[in-house]
Amino acid sequence: YIFGCGERQKLYIASADFMTRNTLRRVEVAAPIYDPELRSQLNEMFITMLSDNQQARELQNDGNYIRLQAEGAPLNSQEYFFSQAYAQKQGMEAETSSKEIR
Repeated sequence: YIFGCGERQKLYIASADFMTRNTLRRVEVAAPIYDPELRSQLNEMFITMLSDNQQARELQNDGNYIRLQAEGAPLNSQEYFFSQAYAQKQGMEAETSSKEIR
């Protein structure tokens, strides 16, 4: 969750979103993020998710969602994060292999 911006920004991580199924039958806990590097990384992730133009939906006043028209280069944030994680894992495995050879 992000509240505010700039110096006054409050950033939290939690196990779920504020949907009814998560708030009526259980207690949800959110933890504040203080580390500047982690805050920066999470902000970049939010920017990526908000820039998604392949799976984006917009909530209407009547509670329905409409699919937004894609503009610019295609960006599916879920696929983007998957490919980043996969590349990072491949890099870690290659680094481990090279250390074992030495």
